[in-house]
Amino acid sequence: PRILRFRSAFSPADALSFWEYVRVALFDLMPKSLAIPESKKNIIDLLDLEAAGLIGDPSGLGLTRTSTFDASGLAYIIEGDFILMFKGQPGTTMQVIIIGLTPLGREVLHLMPGRDILSAMRSVGKAMKSEATLEATIGRITSRSGENIQFQTLETLWTNAAVHTMTFPKV
Repeated sequence: PRILRFRSAFSPADALSFWEYVRVALFDLMPKSLAIPESKKNIIDLLDLEAAGLIGDPSGLGLTRTSTFDASGLAYIIEGDFILMFKGQPGTTMQVIIIGLTPLGREVLHLMPGRDILSAMRSVGKAMKSEATLEATIGRITSRSGENIQFQTLETLWTNAAVHTMTFPKV
């Protein structure tokens, strides 16, 4: 019912504006660096999406998604049959400033035709690269049983190669 009420007030221009932002969104978030790049000065379209109840906080209060690497050094985002997985030191955290999707925004997101989840995962994974994160990979979930998830790795987005410096004594 909420979608039907919303749809009657949602213009084609609103839909196009929303699509421009959510193409790089995963489940409930989009990194702010993707939604509002440094070159973007005017965020009126984002404020309109906020007023429509689709997104939250485009004006910069700084919503942050914090993920803690588990005992195996993993943190992840799942959408549908795909997983975006990050590796890091167990117990440490990674943070990204986000623009969050509201519950209505998440519902509308999944109704958008032609949405490419893998492309969104690539964009989000690259935007979430940090010194705290050692690697980001995308996988396809092959089975789920309770909290256990098995997946097949599709691609590695990036790896932070550790640089080791050693000083040898002069001989």
